[in-house]
Amino acid sequence: MLTRELLSSGNYIQTYSDMRGDIAWTEEDIQASLHQTLRARPGSNGVWLFAYGSLIWNPLVHFDSMQVATADGWHRSFCLRMTHGRAQPDCIGRKLAVEPGGTTRGIALHIEEDKILEELAIIWTREMVVGAYVPSWARVDFVNGTTEDAIVFVANSAHPVYEKDSTVATIGPAIAKAAGPFGTNAEYVTTLADALRSHSLVDDYIEELVRYLDS
Repeated sequence: MLTRELLSSGNYIQTYSDMRGDIAWTEEDIQASLHQTLRARPGSNGVWLFAYGSLIWNPLVHFDSMQVATADGWHRSFCLRMTHGRAQPDCIGRKLAVEPGGTTRGIALHIEEDKILEELAIIWTREMVVGAYVPSWARVDFVNGTTEDAIVFVANSAHPVYEKDSTVATIGPAIAKAAGPFGTNAEYVTTLADALRSHSLVDDYIEELVRYLDS
């Protein structure tokens, strides 16, 4: 399983060394992206991070509060090819992102102002190791009726690992067989479904994929 120590030590980036010079990012690339995103942040009272995948059950960052949240205008999509983590170069899986359109319900995590740089450095190493996301500020709605701006990692449709077709019929076979040092691709899907249900959340796309994997 992915750990905070693996991310903070620099060893996680090294697991992508076989992609260096191709699409894997350096630590300098990752830090530059983080600071660019923070320069555009709309507030100054900490940062909200919208979790829609493994950040829900394995956030690995220190946060002081969390809320169920809805991001309108985005939907979950296994649209990124994956060759590491829960896959291998000779057994390619799919990685989750969000793409434009629809609605995504997830969990918003709040990071205190004085911990932003330390905690987001962990997140950026985790999410931007190959630069397949575009870190974006999006409005998210909380169940208490309030709205905040949060960081959302959106699929980079111009990236080499992006795949336009993320329908269950297309991605199901790859996800069913992909596996790597962090476990299986299928386990990710079922764990995500369980994590969503634990917060009384359901995503039809994820549920359809679970049914495919169980069939």
